Amino acid sequence: MITLIGDPGSCHMGRMDYAKELIDVAVEAGLDAVKFQLLGEEEVRRGNPLLPWEWLLELREYGGRGGVEVLASVFSHKGVDFLGREGISSIKFPFSMVGLFRSLSFETLTKFSQIYVSTDTTYDLFRIQRVSTLYCISEYPVRFHIDWEGIFPRFDGFSSHCLGIEQDVRAVQAGAKIIEKHFTLDSRNIHCPDHQFALRPSRLKEFVQQCRSASPRH
Repeated sequence: MITLIGDPGSCHMGRMDYAKELIDVAVEAGLDAVKFQLLGEEEVRRGNPLLPWEWLLELREYGGRGGVEVLASVFSHKGVDFLGREGISSIKFPFSMVGLFRSLSFETLTKFSQIYVSTDTTYDLFRIQRVSTLYCISEYPVRFHIDWEGIFPRFDGFSSHCLGIEQDVRAVQAGAKIIEKHFTLDSRNIHCPDHQFALRPSRLKEFVQQCRSASPRH
């Protein structure tokens, strides 16, 4: 079975109504989870709209009513501590935060039932229980053809920055058990880099359908 995680990036534009609408889109499309970002001051200074951390708790409840898990990626120890303290069971470490993940104690990691790490290199440390490695290419977006030979099962899944859905479906066919994919809303009021290549709602449904069809059933 495949786990499909939607990543809206900054497409919420710092608005609760947009964040909830993104969850509605995820539910309608059939995603398993939506991953928001616990941005810090440095990321906000780069122009990323801030989603206040405390909103995540309301969004978790909102997503839960629709059967979609809400989790978050972290960029600091404070973000890790926040998620652990508030009982968010899943956590994501983006490509740039592998060092943060490796700096955490085993005791800290045990607070989470599921840990996702985007990386292009596998480490023995990643093979502990609850950690899923997502193969990630730092180019943003990825415009070239990916050769999937030998990628899986070295990695558990794929954190996709690809245009369209073809390469994601091929990743599933090659053995990926998790796909993380950018998605957005049909709105002219969203202005952020993620919006330019993220899947619109109708395309997101197609992504889910094709990935699930390509996934081996057990």
